[in-house]
Amino acid sequence: MRVLYPPTPRSDASDTFFGTRVPDPYRWLESTQSPEVKNWVSLEATLGAQQMAMLPDREAFRSTVQRLMSAPFDSVPDRGRDATIFARTVPNLPQPVLMVTRDGRTSVLLDPNARWPGSPTILAQWFLSPDGNTLAYATDAAGGGWLRWHTLSTTSGREEPGSVIGTPDWASISWARDSRGFYYDGYGVERQPPIGAPIGKGFAAFFHRAGTAQRDDVQVYARPDHPDWLTYASESWDGRYLILGAVEGSGSGGNLVAIRALRAGSAPTITLRELGAAQYAYVDNDGPVFYFQTTDDAPRGKVVAIDLRDAARERDVIPQRSDVLEDVGAAGGRFFARYLHDVVSHLVAFDRSGEERYEIALPGTGTASNVTGEPADPISYYSFSSPTYPYTVYQYDVRRNKGTIVSQRYAPFDPARYTTNELFAVSKDGTRIPVFVAHRRDLPLDGRAPAMITGYGGFGDAYHPIWQRHTTWMAGQSAFRSRRMSRRRR
Repeated sequence: MRVLYPPTPRSDASDTFFGTRVPDPYRWLESTQSPEVKNWVSLEATLGAQQMAMLPDREAFRSTVQRLMSAPFDSVPDRGRDATIFARTVPNLPQPVLMVTRDGRTSVLLDPNARWPGSPTILAQWFLSPDGNTLAYATDAAGGGWLRWHTLSTTSGREEPGSVIGTPDWASISWARDSRGFYYDGYGVERQPPIGAPIGKGFAAFFHRAGTAQRDDVQVYARPDHPDWLTYASESWDGRYLILGAVEGSGSGGNLVAIRALRAGSAPTITLRELGAAQYAYVDNDGPVFYFQTTDDAPRGKVVAIDLRDAARERDVIPQRSDVLEDVGAAGGRFFARYLHDVVSHLVAFDRSGEERYEIALPGTGTASNVTGEPADPISYYSFSSPTYPYTVYQYDVRRNKGTIVSQRYAPFDPARYTTNELFAVSKDGTRIPVFVAHRRDLPLDGRAPAMITGYGGFGDAYHPIWQRHTTWMAGQSAFRSRRMSRRRR
């Protein structure tokens, strides 16, 4: 039966880029509150509901989706010296519960559902101190765009005095290596600059000592000479250096990166790279030799070493490859690189000299997080999922190159009966576009089976093949915990 869709008018709107006119006939749909758009959306929703109601076995399908959405699962753990925390989804609870494991025993550390029942307050971010004894967590009230940071003891569960306000909901924090406090970026007040003022006006990086009042926080880096810049700060893994940086408020382009020695009194700040088109992200350091993931003269990414004693030079440690280098981490004396090959994840281990050692075996065609841990700790973690492989967390032993399942999301069907295949389509300009098809293994692929199609394109982001019920909070935490090229490690 032919489906009659509501008419979608085309306008003559366009933009000109580099001398080329690019039509944008559906720009009017961006005015989401206009009567025309509201009417169009209503007509589309009505049509969708009518078509869905005609689907055979729709109620069985609805039941399966509901069970998928409410299935419990655990996040990738955050491991400290004396304790480990992770988030656990619980059926019928709107927010995840933070769990703590200490001395082999696991218990509830923070339950936001019980802490703020019936409140619009949500648990937005959380980070464990390196010693594992203090949790820093952020709350967001009614999506107001501001985070309020708190700390509590992982041994007693008691809240510590003092909190931090004025950090936007896109900002994060970074613990000091001695666990005495954390670095954060913000305005110090829950008020952005007036409309029309530069976003970086009044923005700075601060240090907050846990258990103290915010008025005692120390400003560690600011660039009032560039009010359109946003600054940040974190410590190196060995605790000897402060890593400082800045990005333009637009979020595009590269970042400035600078170093300041922490144990040298009033040590000067050494700017390693000025803010430009290239991105630099700290990976690890061996004394004054720092390793960065960068896009400098390497749009697909590489790892370089910069010696503070000759900072103008840099040498390639892991050269650029044909695949995109999405992330690099340090764990157990090795570097672990997460590459994207035709939108499929590959985890590759390198020694400190940059020699490739091996590739971590993944369960199939899908998406993995990078190996997360600490440079000297052989125990780390990563996750994997695909459209037909439930989200799974692995504990990884670097010494044995062995991953062990820690937790796996429940599936209300047998995933072994299904498979994910990667195919390729060719666009008009000859570009090969990866297409992932998930189906029952015994299903004839003769074009007669109904299919649900989804896709995305924009902002340079790849649409990864994942177990689709990645909840909003998990996706957010993954984004915060990943080292973005313009940000830093915890």
